[in-house]
Amino acid sequence: MKSALANRRPVATIRIRRRSATSLILGLSVAMASMVGSAWAFDQAILDAERSEEVAARALNSPEVSQRLYDEATTGLVHLALPDQLTDSDALDDAVSAMMGSEELTTRLEQRFMSAHRAGLDGGPAEAFLDDRPLRTEARAILTEKMPGVALKRPSERRFDMHLPIEGYSVLALLRGPVDWLRSFGLALTAIGVLLSLAFSRDRAETCRGAAPWALGAAVGWLMVASGFGIASRAAMPAPFKAVGHTLTVGLNATSGPATAVAVAGLALLTFGALWPLHERRRGAAYLGTAN
Repeated sequence: MKSALANRRPVATIRIRRRSATSLILGLSVAMASMVGSAWAFDQAILDAERSEEVAARALNSPEVSQRLYDEATTGLVHLALPDQLTDSDALDDAVSAMMGSEELTTRLEQRFMSAHRAGLDGGPAEAFLDDRPLRTEARAILTEKMPGVALKRPSERRFDMHLPIEGYSVLALLRGPVDWLRSFGLALTAIGVLLSLAFSRDRAETCRGAAPWALGAAVGWLMVASGFGIASRAAMPAPFKAVGHTLTVGLNATSGPATAVAVAGLALLTFGALWPLHERRRGAAYLGTAN
């Protein structure tokens, strides 16, 4: 009797380990599927050079970038005037708003943000300092119109300039390699993992139940990372990196769809693992009833 029990224990241990291993492989495969989908969505959102215009427009329209540009435009206009000239804050706000709405500056900003994105994809630095003669001429004209009588510095003495918050886009070049790898090989690894887990599983319902927490955990974890990065970026990203912080947030937000799909897949695995044994028992009972 003791010998028989001793033999059963190793067999039971092997079965438990096998079931745990197949559940782990299936769960990680589903999580890998989430990463593949996220890589595709991330690539389409911000790593495509054809989308530079869209990426630039989104960054320019984001509140944190818009505020930084507004502050820079304010500083640029203030520096054009002689000291203690711009005392009317309302008039200065009107001048800044007019400058931000000017076609000349809008065109320059769009060009610079698009160039920063494309340069970042190639690993190059962005040209963050904006200063040219047409902008200086327009800025002086706006100050003269909105604040008549204000004394300005000589054109040769001071130009209108802005430090654009477009540093850090070179990080996109570092991300392209891992993202391309996931898109190329991740799907194959997912398929192999699913096939292996189901082929070596003796209880597929149990395997699915064990895999469900892995899938749900991966989905919830990734959604938390994406949302957490967006919050941290808006709150703590240094001013020169505001645009790239917003762009990365857009890319991570695009991965919420695949992550949600994996969460649904995890619930489906859990449901299948719970209902399939009931179906098998009912089918077995019906078969026995027919046989009798």
